[in-house]
Amino acid sequence: MTSKKAESNKKKRNKQEFPCLKEIDKLTTQLEAKRGSTIIPLLFTKSISRPLVSEIYDFLFNVKKLEKCEKLEIILHSGGGDIDAAYHLGKMLRSFASKQFNVIVPRFAKSAGTLLACAGDVIVMERPSELGSLEPLIEMSTGEEFSPLSIDELIEFLDNIEKRLGGSSRILEIIANRLPIMQIGDCLKSIKYAEPLLRELLMNGMFKNDTFKEKKVDRICRRLIYEYPLKGHGYVIDMYEAKKIGLKIENPPRDQWEIIWRIFRIFEKEFLL
Repeated sequence: MTSKKAESNKKKRNKQEFPCLKEIDKLTTQLEAKRGSTIIPLLFTKSISRPLVSEIYDFLFNVKKLEKCEKLEIILHSGGGDIDAAYHLGKMLRSFASKQFNVIVPRFAKSAGTLLACAGDVIVMERPSELGSLEPLIEMSTGEEFSPLSIDELIEFLDNIEKRLGGSSRILEIIANRLPIMQIGDCLKSIKYAEPLLRELLMNGMFKNDTFKEKKVDRICRRLIYEYPLKGHGYVIDMYEAKKIGLKIENPPRDQWEIIWRIFRIFEKEFLL
C-alpha cells in the first residue's frame, strides 16, 4: 500500500471510529470561510513531544498538501510538554504562513503550550481561555515533580534549620543526603532555559514590526518565566491578564467564537470528559 493510500485509509478509519471528527472538520471549514484562513485544530490529549512534531508535519505536508498559505491558524489545546518540541513546532508552523500565523486558544494552552501560543502573530482568546507560566517542572528520580524556582526557598529553609539546631544536629545531614545534587544543578540552569526560546519567538513573530519590541518582550519574559510561577504552576492568565502584560490578544466576533467553542466542546466531551 502506498503512503498516500495508507494516510487516506487512516483518515477514513479515524472518522468511522470517531464520528465527531467529521463534525469538527465541518465546523473548521465554516470557520475558515469566516476568518479567511487555513485552520488546523491541534487539540492535544497528550504532551507536546518531538514525535508529535513529526506527526503534525506529516499531516500538513502529506495529508493537507500544504506548502504555503497567506494566513495559517491553529486551534490549540495543550497542557504542556517538551519545551524544545513546542519551540520547534511554533517555528515550523509559522514557516507555512507567508503573511500571518495566529493561535486560537478556546480553553487553555499551559506551560510549553503557552510557548507555542507565543509563536503566533496574535493569540485569539475569549473569557474561558487561559495561558500559563513557562515554569519548567522537573521530575526527580523519586518520580516527584518540583519547580526550580522553589530551590531558593529550600536553601533558605535548610539555612534556618542549621541556625536553629546548630552544627551538632544530624537533621541537616539527613536532608542533604536525600537531595539529588546533580539534578538540582540542572534545575537551576533550567530556570533561564525558556527565556531565549520565548524571546526569539516573540521578537520574530508577534513583535517583529514593533518599534519598542525589546522593552515589550522583556516585560513578557519576566512575567511569564519569573513572576507568574511564584503564584503557583496552575495560575490562570486569562485574556485580560494576557493583554495587561502586553501580548497581542484578539477577541473574535461572536459568530466566529461560537464555532470555535463548539469545536472545543465536541473535542472535550469526546476525548477529555
